[in-house]
Amino acid sequence: MPQTVGFHARNLTRSFKVDVTPPTQGLTFLWEAQGASPALGNGDAFTTTFTPFFSTTVISRLVMVTAFDKNGCTVTQSIQVPVTSVG
Repeated sequence: MPQTVGFHARNLTRSFKVDVTPPTQGLTFLWEAQGASPALGNGDAFTTTFTPFFSTTVISRLVMVTAFDKNGCTVTQSIQVPVTSVG
């Protein structure tokens, strides 16, 4: 049986922060969040609110962050965030 987790609308807001190891100067970051507002952000931290829906099933929303260095090199990391809004 799938796990069911209910969030009220006020709990659909999530914050994310980059942890760069070893610390590296001059990086910039682009955030992308599926089914959220804002869907895009920049900086080493990002807060977004996932769009509520009515279901008792947990769905996952993709959040990605891409780091850019001054030479144009990139690294992307992603996470699936479980989200459910129960009416």
